[in-house]
Amino acid sequence: MRYLSRPRVLRYSVALLTVALALFVTLHVELLASRTPFALFFAAVMISSWYGGWQPGLLAIALSALTSEYFIIPPLYSLMKEWSGMVQVSTFVLVALLINWLTAARQQGEKSLRESEARLQTIVENLAEGLAVSDLNGQLLHFNRAALGMHGFANLDEIRRHLTEFAEIFELSALDGAVWPVAQWPLARIMRGETLRDLEVLIRRRQSDWQRVFSYGGSLVYDAAGQPMMAIVTMIDITERKHAEDKVQQLNERLEQRVLERTAQLEVANRELDAFSYSVSHDLRAPLRHLDGFSQALLEDYADKLDAEGQGYLQQVRGASQEMAQLIDDLLQLARVTRSEMRREAVNLSEIARAAVNALQKTNTGRRVAVHIAEGLVTYGDKRLLQVVLNNLLGNAWKFTSERQPAEITFGQEPLDGEAVYFVRDNGAGFDMAYANKLFGAFQRLHTANEFEGTGIGLATVQRIVHRHGGRVWAESKVNQGATFYFTLGSTEIQALP
Repeated sequence: MRYLSRPRVLRYSVALLTVALALFVTLHVELLASRTPFALFFAAVMISSWYGGWQPGLLAIALSALTSEYFIIPPLYSLMKEWSGMVQVSTFVLVALLINWLTAARQQGEKSLRESEARLQTIVENLAEGLAVSDLNGQLLHFNRAALGMHGFANLDEIRRHLTEFAEIFELSALDGAVWPVAQWPLARIMRGETLRDLEVLIRRRQSDWQRVFSYGGSLVYDAAGQPMMAIVTMIDITERKHAEDKVQQLNERLEQRVLERTAQLEVANRELDAFSYSVSHDLRAPLRHLDGFSQALLEDYADKLDAEGQGYLQQVRGASQEMAQLIDDLLQLARVTRSEMRREAVNLSEIARAAVNALQKTNTGRRVAVHIAEGLVTYGDKRLLQVVLNNLLGNAWKFTSERQPAEITFGQEPLDGEAVYFVRDNGAGFDMAYANKLFGAFQRLHTANEFEGTGIGLATVQRIVHRHGGRVWAESKVNQGATFYFTLGSTEIQALP
């Protein structure tokens, strides 16, 4: 049973033994018994409460009161005492209770203090970082387990034996290799009143290849009166971290060099592209204009000398030259989209869409198309580029609904996972989704030129513009059931603007 556990029995046994010993001594030392009959019983109470706590102390008080009353206070061998004897016993009990309480409280306080010190010692010894404590004379008071291991010592006694020759064993220096005198070592600086934080030090063991990088910190510890008591130094081994940082720095330097090289290559490529664009826009378009112009002149001035077949050939020449000119214009626009500077501002997409539809209606006055444009669709982006996007998407919708009666085109917005998604939907020819991956490539067409005219550059241009805005573009369709083109423009918050 727990009430009869060995430690508890021992504590109560102390109370019995001390009271018995006090009684024995009191009975056999007449001088002591005659003058101070309770002196040894006070000692028995104090010893019992100190060793066992307040409960064995109470047992000692009870036993002391009973034995002294029976064996010492006259009349002997009787528990019925005179008034004076009862006063003596009562006084003894009260004083003994006070002694028991004080002794037990002090013993419990010291026990708690020892337990706190043990817990603190356990915490300090199990810290991952090194901890050193020194008095104000530089004498080491403690090196925790981590600090000992970091310096290669087995215990505190060993490091104390080598303390006077510490500077002969180790060399401390800055990371650039500048050796520090002992007066600049972390402990010396802390003892002068400095507070250290993240002081990176290269520490070497002389006459060996051992070297590490430590990060030091620490400060003086002050008492309640504001006087310094001791110095505390903390240390962390950051060698592996520094090696990793060095590798990252080397990688960054190589990356920066590659960026410079690629930037130079890109500048060369851009200059070549500029030269090509200039050549395309001037050197190639001029011959095309000549072909178209002379073909038209032949048709106008020599129509009476050409039969229908000859005039048809000239019409084909004119059509091919005009188609080639349109293709050049589309390629130049694609190049400008890729390289032009972005200028973000508030853009009303509804107004842009309405202007694009008005332009289509003016050039196709014979068509009747039901167009639905959502109002108040405002975003942030490059207005000029977004005009290109909507002109291409609405133009495609207009083109691919040419064989539909009635034709319908819708421009609107719908939320998707908290993101604004814009769409252009039509009820036109549509396409097979198996070939959707070809939609946004340059010169990729899902319909022949005989079915629907075009150069195959428009959707590639749309994709590049959308990507430059940080968005994405995709499409959904079924053959002969129309198509819907979706696009996002990244963040539309004002604070996200550059």
